[in-house]
Amino acid sequence: MTKIQRMKNDVATFDRREQTDKTLIDQRDRNDKLTTARRSKVDHDAHKPANKSTRNSRIKNDELTTERRSKVDLQMEGNRIKNDELTADRRYIKDRNIPRAMTLGLLVLAILGIGTFLILI
Repeated sequence: MTKIQRMKNDVATFDRREQTDKTLIDQRDRNDKLTTARRSKVDHDAHKPANKSTRNSRIKNDELTTERRSKVDLQMEGNRIKNDELTADRRYIKDRNIPRAMTLGLLVLAILGIGTFLILI
């Protein structure tokens, strides 16, 4: 794979990650709005604002949600870093093996060339 192809792949990977992040943020915002609307409806249907224990419960649930989201974000970032390292290792191995492959290719060509020369003699 050439450097240009690798750069294109890297850009495509970056774009996919950006799109995934944007989608995740949009989904979280939508879920937060739905939760707020649901809570407002419950309060409206009860014809009174939420009592102190309900408010405390909601605050605790919001904190737990934020904590879970943070864990997911950290895990996703860790997976991305690990994948980037694996990709870099694979590329290094491939780059290192090119001279060996070229040497073997030249050796095969030399043997074929000598064989052809001997046959023609």
